[in-house]
Amino acid sequence: MKFFIVFDKSGDTIPFEVKYNHELFDYFVTRANSESQNSFSIGRDFYKETNQKITHLHWAISKTNEVFYDLFGSSF
Repeated sequence: MKFFIVFDKSGDTIPFEVKYNHELFDYFVTRANSESQNSFSIGRDFYKETNQKITHLHWAISKTNEVFYDLFGSSF
């Protein structure tokens, strides 16, 4: 069973596939829809934290590239 999380503002999607227990997934979606809880929002702290993590990730990839280039002559 495949489903997607769809972002209202951008229309972007994240695909998922349920491998096991399809009945539980159906129950979860039905219950979330019936209780009008099938909508999620993100607080301001999320953006700050994400920005910091992206900065750290960029730094880690840069350091990895230095090692890769020295060892293999190519970058990540």
